[in-house]
Amino acid sequence: MLLLRPLVLFTSLASAAALAPRLITGTETVLSDLANLEKAVQSQITALNNFKGGLLGTPLQLTAISATFDATVLAMTKAAASVVLLPGPFSAEDSKKVTDQLTATLAISDPKVCALIKTKRAQFDAVLMRPIVYGNLNILQGDHLLLSGSLTAHMDPAYTARMQEIADITTRALDDAIAYYKFF
Repeated sequence: MLLLRPLVLFTSLASAAALAPRLITGTETVLSDLANLEKAVQSQITALNNFKGGLLGTPLQLTAISATFDATVLAMTKAAASVVLLPGPFSAEDSKKVTDQLTATLAISDPKVCALIKTKRAQFDAVLMRPIVYGNLNILQGDHLLLSGSLTAHMDPAYTARMQEIADITTRALDDAIAYYKFF
């Protein structure tokens, strides 16, 4: 299952690239996709906050966590595809809009969800889910690197460094969470 997600991501992006002439996106599409990604991350935070472990309710809670993880991956993939399909780089004004939105949302919520995942390690260990969480974090990291790399490449040169700073916030948070879950 873990190997299937990267394959789906690759084929989704390849299909989107093939349809590029018919699927021209713009800044508003990217901003909307980033807003949807933020909603998915907020849902993930809610599901993780509700996860208390134990035998009662755990299957439902784990299903909710899994669903929010999948929603986050899909939203990130959609946002990355929208950026890849842009007809050209962002203008300086659009670069500012994107970096401002990311600074106000994902630059805050991504580290928060990663820290929350770390606090739930004992609960995940109790239900033998640590390897799954570790794998999911790695998938999120790969998707994050794809999205942030695409965004950085499309930034106006005056905003490239700021975009990289924003991306590094999430990269560090994911690296830290992955390292915390790495050793079984």
